[in-house]
Amino acid sequence: MDAFTLYERASEEASKYLNQTTGRHAIHFGDSKTTLVPLLDQRPNFKADLMFIDGEKTKSGRIRDIQLLRKYAHNNTRVFMDEVNSIACVSGAVGEHHPACRNNYHDAPLAYNFLARSHDILVKACSSDSNKAICYFQYNF
Repeated sequence: MDAFTLYERASEEASKYLNQTTGRHAIHFGDSKTTLVPLLDQRPNFKADLMFIDGEKTKSGRIRDIQLLRKYAHNNTRVFMDEVNSIACVSGAVGEHHPACRNNYHDAPLAYNFLARSHDILVKACSSDSNKAICYFQYNF
């Protein structure tokens, strides 16, 4: 498991726990825009079954991370996303200016909305339709 974080203290604790339980965890400190590309270049054939995106909060930054992680994905990869404000917004059922897309999560949901409306991702399921939901999507290949 690879994790990318800007927050060393919390990540060190999570890393210790994960190494005790899985023994297959690597933590990469720093911004994903500088740490992810070198890792992907070192592992050109690696594919992940599961990903969790919870980092950059801007629309452009979240889009960048999702597009970079596509290299890790295969047809059945599930990508879990945080900062969900409503299923209607993140699934692209409504436009980004719709009230369902306004929230306290900066612009991260707008990235999901844009990618869903562009048919780059398909939101498959959500834990609930609240502002505390976690949803997952799959890439459209």
